[in-house]
Amino acid sequence: MLTGTSYTSGSFVGVNGITWNYTGARNESGFEIDGNGILFRDSGSYVRATIPGGVNEVSVDYRKGFTGGGNRQLEIRVNGEVVATSPSFGSASGRDDTIYTLSVDTLGLTGDVVVEIRAITNNQIVFDNITWN
Repeated sequence: MLTGTSYTSGSFVGVNGITWNYTGARNESGFEIDGNGILFRDSGSYVRATIPGGVNEVSVDYRKGFTGGGNRQLEIRVNGEVVATSPSFGSASGRDDTIYTLSVDTLGLTGDVVVEIRAITNNQIVFDNITWN
């Protein structure tokens, strides 16, 4: 996962040896989900990876980062297409420890599949536990 407190771009190797590329991201800064997490800065922030062998389902856990008010949303894109969008959350000021899950299933895609998790609002979002099958 990411370390440091500056928003940056780069890559990391996750589960199953998958390399994830990211931009506009940093460590979770005390707003972790499962002991880890990545904090998105704004609507230009994303993580993206190519998953070999196909994808039927994609899921990600997410929560509010920091304590400022303002709506937050993220989306899952597969091969460049939006396949799931979270409801707005986190608009009230203050800490909110609620963890949500965004998922999509029955994709039925074979071969190499590009999976992307992207912020679509300009308020901080923490996410963790990207899964697929």
